[in-house]
Amino acid sequence: MLPLAFAGSCSRANVGHFQELGTFHAPNMHTLYPGVTHFVTAPERTMREPAAVLAFSRRTCADEDEVCFVLYWTDASKAASGFPISAREAQGMVASYIRNRSTGAEGFQCYNFGSPGRRCLFHR
Repeated sequence: MLPLAFAGSCSRANVGHFQELGTFHAPNMHTLYPGVTHFVTAPERTMREPAAVLAFSRRTCADEDEVCFVLYWTDASKAASGFPISAREAQGMVASYIRNRSTGAEGFQCYNFGSPGRRCLFHR
């Protein structure tokens, strides 16, 4: 397993209802992980506001020169703060955002892993 370089894992950014639990910066471009990943929690009601989630995601990745991911949880007790992500943490993830600065591509995906209800209502 490659050594992981965490930057900002001790700092916790809280913007509105979003709380960043950790940030991972890949040590080099040959790792299995994305360039930059932000681990974030937000209340379920916030995750139902597409404009707020996209604005936070874009602001979080604005200064990143690489591929940037933002991973979201609504339950902090099931949230990851870095890699590797456990099965329990993966099951609790509700959404992800990706932005590739070099291509300009971005995407947002909601997940309802193992949930009988819809925890992320970002669908139009």
